[in-house]
Amino acid sequence: MTSSKETDALKRAIGRSQLAHALLFTGARDSGQKEAALWLAQTLFCREGARGEACGACIDCRQALKGSHADLFILAPEKDAQGIKVEEVRSLITRAGFKPLRAPCKVFIIEEADRMNEIAQNALLKTLEEPPGHAYFVLIASALEKILVTIRSRVQTHPFLPRAVETALDEEEAVLNRELLNYAEGFSTTPPDLTKLSRDRIAVMLDTLIEFYRGAFLMKAGAEDLTDSARRSQWRKAARRFRSSELERRIELLGEFRENLSGTIHTKLALSVLWDRLNENNQ
Repeated sequence: MTSSKETDALKRAIGRSQLAHALLFTGARDSGQKEAALWLAQTLFCREGARGEACGACIDCRQALKGSHADLFILAPEKDAQGIKVEEVRSLITRAGFKPLRAPCKVFIIEEADRMNEIAQNALLKTLEEPPGHAYFVLIASALEKILVTIRSRVQTHPFLPRAVETALDEEEAVLNRELLNYAEGFSTTPPDLTKLSRDRIAVMLDTLIEFYRGAFLMKAGAEDLTDSARRSQWRKAARRFRSSELERRIELLGEFRENLSGTIHTKLALSVLWDRLNENNQ
């Protein structure tokens, strides 16, 4: 599957063992949500590839990509049906209680999850609150407002953009990303203007900054073998520039802001405060 910002984010979550067991892929139809869900199943099932990567050749990978794996379950509205019935959701929940047949886990994909009525969504709610450790749920929805707030509060949301829009944004964000790293390395005292980006895009940019400072911190601690060789030179410079305590402070500040992005904060004001706090004790 072609790499995207969302699959990259999922890879990072898998690599850090931070992948949520309940995920919501949102966005216009045909924005790649189904493909990403199958890619995720493939990655979780594969025993041959590195962590967060599927080999693409083993039988688990091939069957997952086709949607025919024994531990992969896909629920979609039946043709001409008004939506997904509560009985279908309950059947899915029952299957989630059983252990995987062959793979390390089970993956349940619900297409057009926004076509579940309130009764069906409430039936799923308890399982999303306390999902079995061996089960992952991926809900795909194009009308986010039709998903109950109680459901949305219990899933990790990943918005998908139409591919043409994402390509245009990639070019803009490539510029912002360079400006961001220049700021991180201390070559510029002016942070990039992220206020025109959506909160989800800002989160991706901040993840880049967090990873930069984390790499510098590992360099500082002498764990050079744990860092990505492609950025060792940049991280080494930052490790010389900042004390360990300052790197920790920056990672903590960015992490806190990253978490608060999903709340009701005023983004422009909050970013201004963030940059000011990052510039404190800049040494």
